[in-house]
Amino acid sequence: MSRTQPAYVTEETYQYHRARQDTDIRGEFGRQASLIEQGNNQLRIDLTTTFNDKLSNVNGTLSGRVGELSHEVQQLKSEVSQVKSEVSQVKIRLDQIEGDMGEMKGDMGEMKARLNQMEGRSFNRSRILPRHTLSSIGIFRSDVGFTLPEYFPPTINDFWKLQFPRQGISDHEWALTKYILTL
Repeated sequence: MSRTQPAYVTEETYQYHRARQDTDIRGEFGRQASLIEQGNNQLRIDLTTTFNDKLSNVNGTLSGRVGELSHEVQQLKSEVSQVKSEVSQVKIRLDQIEGDMGEMKGDMGEMKARLNQMEGRSFNRSRILPRHTLSSIGIFRSDVGFTLPEYFPPTINDFWKLQFPRQGISDHEWALTKYILTL
């Protein structure tokens, strides 16, 4: 069995081996960095080429689509102008119809007032007894329309009180006066 003798490393030998290892490691890192840089440059070139190709395709597609959209926008503009003119014509016609409706409303209010007056007078003429109720009679004013009076006597008795207020006469005389006036 042979035994190896231990070898003693001097400071100088250690420094030499250490400098050589550092040089080898730095050289390997430099080679690796160079390979990575070459790969990155190639990847950058490939990506730039691909991107430019795709961008030119997109630009071509978009410019064609923009032309189509421009044509469609022009069509829409012409259709919108047609719709605007039709809407203005409809608005003019609606203004005319609103004017006609206002006239009809006024005429209807006047007819309603006349009908109310005829019905009210006919109904009120048939009322005889003081406790009989009366129908209120409305009027038509062009600035207001058909209106009923705020107060209208609800019974014949109340009506006669408004016509001839009592001034110191008895109930019998009052009844007699009303009877004579109804004849």
